[in-house]
Amino acid sequence: MAANVPGIIWSALRALNLNEVARDGPSRRSSSASDDRPYEPSLVDIALVKAMLIRAKKLPPDLVDTILDMAEYWAHSTTRLDERIGILGGNEERENRFLAQLQLRSYPLGLVDAGTRQNANDQPYATTLPTPRPLGKALDASYFAKSADYPVPRLTHPARKVVFKIRSQDQGYVSNPEDAKEPYSKSWTWFDVGLERFDAEGASDGSVPSINSLRPVQPPIRQTSTDPDGYNYTHQLLHSPEWEIQRNQTASKKWQDHVITWSYLDDIDPDSEAAKALEEKGRGRATGNGKFVRELQVGDVITVWGKARFPGWCNRVESVQIDVYWAV
Repeated sequence: MAANVPGIIWSALRALNLNEVARDGPSRRSSSASDDRPYEPSLVDIALVKAMLIRAKKLPPDLVDTILDMAEYWAHSTTRLDERIGILGGNEERENRFLAQLQLRSYPLGLVDAGTRQNANDQPYATTLPTPRPLGKALDASYFAKSADYPVPRLTHPARKVVFKIRSQDQGYVSNPEDAKEPYSKSWTWFDVGLERFDAEGASDGSVPSINSLRPVQPPIRQTSTDPDGYNYTHQLLHSPEWEIQRNQTASKKWQDHVITWSYLDDIDPDSEAAKALEEKGRGRATGNGKFVRELQVGDVITVWGKARFPGWCNRVESVQIDVYWAV
């Protein structure tokens, strides 16, 4: 294929500083790779295909973007937690656990190394819980474009899909057997999505912003009563239809595997029967409208919070993975 690519296209790719990683990208995957592994185009692949369609086929850029969207030919990053933890209900200090403390915060949307694996864990990127402070002015896409040496999304809202893969279970029993007859309706262990943005205060052009610049958008924060300059996270007692990723099955003695996909094309009315069906599967009934994905901005950071409520309930986590896809 390379012999048929016009020289002007290779020149454009060289200008993007992508040629060095092209040799090892997914498009040159060795024959020993598993055939079952889904194909994940690298930034090199995407830039090359776009250049070929625009230059060689004379297609308008907007049409090329539409074609790549329909083919789901998107950039991709992964963050994964692989460590067993337990989240106990009955104590406000321990029943809302920020899983990023165990390596589960997505890399900022649109920012990822152009290597063979676009993985957040490969980046010099801290995953500790930042001190909660209110967001002033958020950094915009133009800032991140200056701080990255690879193509950053041109769109303000480039996110296309977020996939959560969760392996977990509750404590495995309930005091009232009737509560276990419906798998999810009376479950008090679950996972919520969170969102953080980088504050523009203190940012300098050309540098990747510090984790100390992250500000929580969800869950919200409130000012403490004892310290006028202090803030705490605010957590709802009950399930949140808008932010709930997945509940555990009630009183299950086996590990459960859930794969939850949120797409920018989702369009389920929270008051519809389809939303009720989501709820019956343990999902938040307001998470099927695509709003969360469509409103993600370049630089946004997705987090996951493990939840447990009431004494005796325990959210046992074995692994959680976030896959984020966006248009370049």
